[in-house]
Amino acid sequence: MIAIAAALSVSAAAAQTRTPIPTPAPQAAATPTVGAMLYDPQGIEAGTIDSIQPNAIIVSTGTAKVAVPTTAVGPGEKGLVVSLTKAQLNAAAAQAEQQAQAALQAQLVPGAQVRGANGTTVLGTVKSAGANIVLTTPKGDVSLAPSAFGMSPRGIIVGLTPEQFDAAVTGAQTGAAPAAASTATPAADAATQ
Repeated sequence: MIAIAAALSVSAAAAQTRTPIPTPAPQAAATPTVGAMLYDPQGIEAGTIDSIQPNAIIVSTGTAKVAVPTTAVGPGEKGLVVSLTKAQLNAAAAQAEQQAQAALQAQLVPGAQVRGANGTTVLGTVKSAGANIVLTTPKGDVSLAPSAFGMSPRGIIVGLTPEQFDAAVTGAQTGAAPAAASTATPAADAATQ
């Protein structure tokens, strides 16, 4: 028994005199979180994470927001790395916006239903599309700038709730349009109500 104890005491003494093995510095967080900075492959700031969806990470470059696949983001020396540069992200966002606008323009045809921002209430139907979009509504024809329209899973929408839209139409017809909805004006050819 004494021999075993002596051997253990020598091993303990030897362990105390050994140089500790350096542990690697902790790597920056590898889990994407909202607000985290993203770096491009060269280590240059590319943007921040605006939101996280099941199959995409929405990146804000400060100029635009663009969805990238979750597989395009991973750990790097400074933190999270996205596989694209800031310029490439901005170009992808511009291209996606052009495609979305083309898809919207293809839908803005006479007879198409237009819904409120909630996507459920039909506000009117497209009467004509040109420099402005003219909608036929229960209160008469209304002309809106093309920038007032967008797409939702339910179809064409305007960025106003049904209540805001109604107030804007009423205000435009009486000449007192609310500031938040000043894009709605009666169509020049709208004499019917």
